[in-house]
Amino acid sequence: MIWRHLASKGILLAAATAVALRPTPVAGQASSSEPNTVSSGQRPSPGKTWEPPHTPWGDPDIQGIWDYRTITPMQRPTRFAGKEFLTDAEALELEQQSADDDAEHPPKPTDLKGVPYNQFWMDRGTRVVGTKRSSLIVDPPDGRIPALTPEAKKRQTDLAGC
Repeated sequence: MIWRHLASKGILLAAATAVALRPTPVAGQASSSEPNTVSSGQRPSPGKTWEPPHTPWGDPDIQGIWDYRTITPMQRPTRFAGKEFLTDAEALELEQQSADDDAEHPPKPTDLKGVPYNQFWMDRGTRVVGTKRSSLIVDPPDGRIPALTPEAKKRQTDLAGC
């Protein structure tokens, strides 16, 4: 008798969990009718200006799946200055160097001094992006994060209270 009672509660709990974990889109996640040319890597044809998609309230629409599994650096390394794409040999060299670094310095979950908190959850990837870009930043053309303007530096200083 007790087992039937526990089994029925277990089934009810499993059903409630399945319903609660079901993905449900919210108003800001409605799919856009415009194709997302940025994520597909397409560039506008010459002579046409490309306008990024916007949310119904006017902000840039950046919805989608963001995957960070790549060894392509965010900013273009100085050794690739002026070079938007890597050659096959350079991409292979970066991938090999990353594999060698991982083999030499594997994370040690038991050594909490050397492994940042929750580092074992991270999947950094082992390959460069499919387009073989030399950096994830594509605009400005130098592939680097622009320096702060004097106004932005002042605002940052003011906010920090320094």
